[in-house]
Amino acid sequence: MTRSISYGLTLALLLSLACLACTTAAAQPPPPAFSRALSLRTLQSHLQRAANGEPRPQLLSLCGITHLTGYLEDRKNKDLILVGEVRDGAPALHTQDLAVALRAAWLKYATRQGNRLYYQNPGCSIDPHPAVIQQLKDLGDAAEAGAFETVDQQMQLWSQICSQPQNVRVMGVPGDSHFAKVMVDADYLMKQLVDGSVSLDIPGFASLTDASLAIARADLEKGAPPSLPALSLNRFWFYPGKPGFLDQDGLITIERCPVVLLTEEEHLTREGIEGKGKASPLAAAFAQSFSDHYPEIADRQPIYRELAGLFRLYALAKALRYQQVQADLSYLLTSFPVPATQVPRALPGLSRLTQLQAPRPAPGGYQTHGFWMPTCGGVAMDFDLGPANFTRAPRPTRAPARAKPSPTTASQPPAPTKSQVLKARPSPDALFWDLPAGR
Repeated sequence: MTRSISYGLTLALLLSLACLACTTAAAQPPPPAFSRALSLRTLQSHLQRAANGEPRPQLLSLCGITHLTGYLEDRKNKDLILVGEVRDGAPALHTQDLAVALRAAWLKYATRQGNRLYYQNPGCSIDPHPAVIQQLKDLGDAAEAGAFETVDQQMQLWSQICSQPQNVRVMGVPGDSHFAKVMVDADYLMKQLVDGSVSLDIPGFASLTDASLAIARADLEKGAPPSLPALSLNRFWFYPGKPGFLDQDGLITIERCPVVLLTEEEHLTREGIEGKGKASPLAAAFAQSFSDHYPEIADRQPIYRELAGLFRLYALAKALRYQQVQADLSYLLTSFPVPATQVPRALPGLSRLTQLQAPRPAPGGYQTHGFWMPTCGGVAMDFDLGPANFTRAPRPTRAPARAKPSPTTASQPPAPTKSQVLKARPSPDALFWDLPAGR
């Protein structure tokens, strides 16, 4: 699960954490996309022939498909055909990620212990050790008791504690796969988005740290005591929204496969970090804002476009197994060599230090307020598909009138039909083919 822990402490100083500062350019309008079909039977055949050499780059990038939109069975040719979009500038999908998604859905990564089979959906987690949380809590208590002579001394110690390594765990897929790396990189960036060390300049989207700072600033300016809790620990994780598939006479379209951010408030116990079963209002507002702005965030940070691509590939794999497709996927399921990718087993904790003072007189000077937001996180691709996820499209009684494209939809290729995909195929052994515009 992708989690991010926020932690509030009343100190003699207003702190928030994170050490990297980075801004990204404003998103540009995406170039027009077009549709492409890809034969998995032919792809596997080409990959198998190239097993002892270097496969052509297009074989390793699903022939340039950047966004998966659906699939169909070509039973005449004993084939499974993927349909997707190709957009210049967008990261192409990876054949190795498709292989990993299929193997995860077919329980190839499950382990057997006795008569039991243990299985996990793909996911990752980056967690600070509970002892680090306790050290920071103790530091906050010491600061409140006036144990530090200078603010700099306190901030230096705070930063040292925060930078301690956090453990990286990968579940359900090989820990040295590109699939795993995308999840871990997306999660680590999430920490920086939560604490505001990475700024995206998206109207209406603010980091959890900045939202907390605004509340603290308003409290201090009004001369009111801090309204933020003395201790607030929150977990965030990426999770699939309800996926939806539309069956249009044999062409299965992925109508929706959203990536959403969930949150839960936690607390530190003797056993470690445990959930409370509820979300704090501030953390819930951030999670909802992230989910609402996910497409804009992905435009500015391509790792989230890649993460969404993984969610769609795994949703596809789960759907294929659920529908018991008859096409031969054996090479991707068992023999295709998934290359090793370096994925860290630990990552340094992040710290962003910010001081805020409000002109509120207090004995010996001014009153200030401080808090810290460490983050732990992960990704959880818990897809549980059933009949409710599949809808059969009604057959039209007459050809529908073609709607006039709007400025926001003009660049999207119209959805093809199964017959259009099969008719456009140049030969039974074609690897991929582009679908003509204006269908």
